[in-house]
Amino acid sequence: MHKVKIIQSAVGLILPGLLIIFLSDAPYSHFSDRDAMLKIAFKYSGKRVQECDEEEFIRREAERYAQLQKTRQGVAMDVGKKAGCSRERFPIFIELYIDGEKKLAKHYSPIGIQKDAASFIYDRFLIRPGRYRVMMKMKDGGPESPFLTMDETIEFKPGEVTLLRFQGA
Repeated sequence: MHKVKIIQSAVGLILPGLLIIFLSDAPYSHFSDRDAMLKIAFKYSGKRVQECDEEEFIRREAERYAQLQKTRQGVAMDVGKKAGCSRERFPIFIELYIDGEKKLAKHYSPIGIQKDAASFIYDRFLIRPGRYRVMMKMKDGGPESPFLTMDETIEFKPGEVTLLRFQGA
């Protein structure tokens, strides 16, 4: 009776394992072999909404701490607030043109509770294979900030994914 349970358990574990191995080898593509895909994928930190000289604040706090250490013992140094400046960053704005036709105009918000981390840029486009002029513009500051521009001619091949990103990113 005990041997029967062991054999049943072994078959119950091996059979799904074989099915997973067999079925996971099946070819699958998110797009047709006749198309090409352009992906935009990178991480970029926008400029701060409120500029702040944190180095100067830390220097002043260190001097104050040194003076307090001379007169008292066990003084805590508090640099957690970083001069009270907001750490919030501007969203990243991306415009994408393929052969002069606007394909994308989108804001990517920074992550984090205080919106103080990087923005993750990710989008994808199916296009016909061929040679295209691709221009991507990015703003990493407020509305008055200038565009950072990337302009390239790219050959898109059938069934392939081409990744587009800023070199500084």
